[in-house]
Amino acid sequence: MPRLSTLLLTFASLLFVCAVLAVAALRASHPFELEWQEGGMLEHALRVAEGEALYAEPSLEFAAFPYPPFYHYVAALSTRLVGADLLALRLVSILSTVACLALLFAYAAREGAAPIAGIVAAGLFAAAFRFGGDWYDVGRVDLLAWALTLAGLYVLRFGAGRGAAVGAAGLFFLAFFTKQTALPVALTLAAVAYTRGKGAALVFLCVFCVVTGGAVLAYHLASDGWSTWYWFELLRGHRLHLPGVVGFWREVALGLGLALFTFALGFGAAGAERDEPWAPNRMTVAAAVALLATGWLGRAHEGGFDNTLIPAALAASLLAGPAAARALRTGGPVAALATGILLAQFAVLAWDPRTALPTAEDVAEGERVTRELAAIEGEVFVPYQPYLARRAGKRTCVHYMAIEDLLKSAESEPGSARYARGQRFFDRLVQAIEQRRYGALVMSQDRPDLSELLGRTYLPPRPLADPLRPGVFAPVTGFPARPKWIYLPR
Repeated sequence: MPRLSTLLLTFASLLFVCAVLAVAALRASHPFELEWQEGGMLEHALRVAEGEALYAEPSLEFAAFPYPPFYHYVAALSTRLVGADLLALRLVSILSTVACLALLFAYAAREGAAPIAGIVAAGLFAAAFRFGGDWYDVGRVDLLAWALTLAGLYVLRFGAGRGAAVGAAGLFFLAFFTKQTALPVALTLAAVAYTRGKGAALVFLCVFCVVTGGAVLAYHLASDGWSTWYWFELLRGHRLHLPGVVGFWREVALGLGLALFTFALGFGAAGAERDEPWAPNRMTVAAAVALLATGWLGRAHEGGFDNTLIPAALAASLLAGPAAARALRTGGPVAALATGILLAQFAVLAWDPRTALPTAEDVAEGERVTRELAAIEGEVFVPYQPYLARRAGKRTCVHYMAIEDLLKSAESEPGSARYARGQRFFDRLVQAIEQRRYGALVMSQDRPDLSELLGRTYLPPRPLADPLRPGVFAPVTGFPARPKWIYLPR
């Protein structure tokens, strides 16, 4: 294996791994949101910590995001360790990212029979930090779900016997109970495992289906059906976003195409190893295909942000790492070509860590807004940043993303039960505004369906954010929502 190629690829990989960990360490204690739904996720964790129900009829105080509860339980435990703060959520994501990097290294090194395979796989995933939306350390469910998915894949690929099948099924159950996107990966791998050994595959599938189905049923009964409505029914309101159907593959080709080409190169180079013929493992390829399909499904739906590209980065890492080791082992022009392609791939994915960091000005503005909210008499309705109400010593309110999900669900099927539930919620909101329940409403964007109503019961809005500094106190990733306008009662 060429020594120079190994050193160059190791250096590039470790550079990005260190950059990701440095950014995560610097952002962990930021007191305000890195992404606009982090505050809503904190409210979920605190409800669990306080023993309140997650899945119930939507109210003006709380409506659940459409995710199963495992992340919220882990985050609730984290709040008991470090306090009721966004740091608690980010610690879960940071540890999950470290687990992803470690699992990619272990999987690819074993698959490619060389440490460099694991180093490249982990390095590619770290390099895709910006490609995946600067998402690896934010307080969202994704990285925990993907860490559990990778752990299940590792056990199913390298484990033996029924014990490994049971362990993999348990890990995939936890992944699904963190985010539903783990389901297609689990079912795809069950089908591939069946071709390798029927007994263990049937054990895996049976345990996964029984445990997952039993947990879904238990939550359905305990919540009077609300959990099922949030996890499955509510998501039906998310329409297909046609530009994302084609756009996903263009993004993958432009962002990860060189890594995927390395896989093809490594596969072709295997013929040069006459004493060691090689073909990519079926389970690895199937996992990569399932991950790509999962990312495509997420990107193709309305509202799919760059975090839907994370499974594509995982797929490229799983394929490219072992293939790179094979190409390097072949030596000669093949090794030189593989090294050049991978270094070019790192260059394509390169990002400036400074652009991912909040500024002191963001913190100062956040503290100013918090003080202004605290000085208002009575409740405040801050749907885009409900965590700010808590920081100001007020009662929190429902998150706007939950409101948007309810409205989309209602619009998708007028006259249905989903429509009735969404309409009931909106009627309660209208009544609260008409009765001037809130001492102030803070909005991040104009809502035409509320403007006329607000105009009758509240004064014309005044700026809460400085219009001359449009980027200040906006989250560094995701929807750039910041508190812009404040309405005070007439």
